[in-house]
Amino acid sequence: MIEFTKKWGNVYAPPGVDESEEYRKENNIYTGATKKSEKSNGIYKGIAEKYNCYFLSNQGLETGIDGVHLTKESHKKLAEKLKEEISHIYIIKIFSQIGSGQ
Repeated sequence: MIEFTKKWGNVYAPPGVDESEEYRKENNIYTGATKKSEKSNGIYKGIAEKYNCYFLSNQGLETGIDGVHLTKESHKKLAEKLKEEISHIYIIKIFSQIGSGQ
């Protein structure tokens, strides 16, 4: 369903953390980070809804060797997701302007 309400900003959920590699378990630096980061989509989506913002999920994005930063492929996926979302936003704005006679 297309929303014709004015949005005030954009919210993007950060990528999930992968603590599965052995070296990431050293010094317990990532302990619990995977589980916590899995909840980030819901948390950020709630913030976006509360403040009437657009929301972009981190679903399908993978982190690289450090378990935190996106891979090159995931950067490309993120760029494509952003492109699609921005196009969608502009289409909604155009139709809402046509519908209001602007």
